[in-house]
Amino acid sequence: MSFLEEYQEKIKSGDIKGAYETIKKAEASSPTPDELLLIGSIYLQMGLNQDAERALTRADEEGVKNYALYVNLGVCYNRLGRFDEAVETFYKALEMRDDIIGIYINLTTALKYAGKTQEALDLLDKAIAKFPDEGEVYNTRGFLFEYLGWYEEASRDYKRATELNPNNAIYWINLGNSNIHLDNLEDAKICFNKATELDPENPLAYNNLSYYYMRIRDYDTALEMVNLALNKDPQYFQAYLNRGVILTYLKRYEDALKDFEKAIELRPNNPAGYFNTGRILDILGRTDKALEVLKEGAELGNEQCSELIKIIESRK
Repeated sequence: MSFLEEYQEKIKSGDIKGAYETIKKAEASSPTPDELLLIGSIYLQMGLNQDAERALTRADEEGVKNYALYVNLGVCYNRLGRFDEAVETFYKALEMRDDIIGIYINLTTALKYAGKTQEALDLLDKAIAKFPDEGEVYNTRGFLFEYLGWYEEASRDYKRATELNPNNAIYWINLGNSNIHLDNLEDAKICFNKATELDPENPLAYNNLSYYYMRIRDYDTALEMVNLALNKDPQYFQAYLNRGVILTYLKRYEDALKDFEKAIELRPNNPAGYFNTGRILDILGRTDKALEVLKEGAELGNEQCSELIKIIESRK
């Protein structure tokens, strides 16, 4: 039995630890360069980015010249936050295969986070010229426009993506988001409802529908929508934040507090949970606890937490 067959059997049986040990053993037993590429790809699928980098770098050093190597290594660098290295690596893949949309998409992500947004836009212009009938390149450029705060341009690209692929729920969600930014609220509602029709199990569509209902101050329906999102995905960080905000509007402060605390539990490195928890604790008169939580958020570099700390301390 090959190491790949053994790995697949252990994955099927739910033995994740055993599957990992199988791949580690294969890596240590003088694999061929092509086997190293496979091992690195498996590590990447398992979310083991440092292991993946090690195996893929060895494959590169041992002479593998395959666009898939550079794609996987670029994804690895993106996940590790090493965006300049990711850019360089994806360009190597693109030199080998300029006919694969996914390489353009991954390279755009790396360029964006490397702070090279104009280069990313130029790349996407080339991709659109090469793949004029592919919705994904328009969706990706729309996402970049949205990142830059260019919502009219984002909306135009998302709309084109939905025209090219009207059955893609994510494109409709993104178009809805851009409409929210542009205050085209009824258009946003249409987009989010379309997404729920196409993918009724997607929690993002319901969560974003709740934004629409919040904007029109229908907090009860907003709560229904975000509850649907959490029924689909009980670990959905953004939905807990969203529901906490809705419950705050409804003056259900203790319930809101539970949701914001859950958000901290799910994403302890995201300051939004700390800010909202501190804000509710302050509303409830628990100022000492509020300051304690807000200081944790401020340590993560959040200015809102720092400002609220000043406001609370000024009242003492």
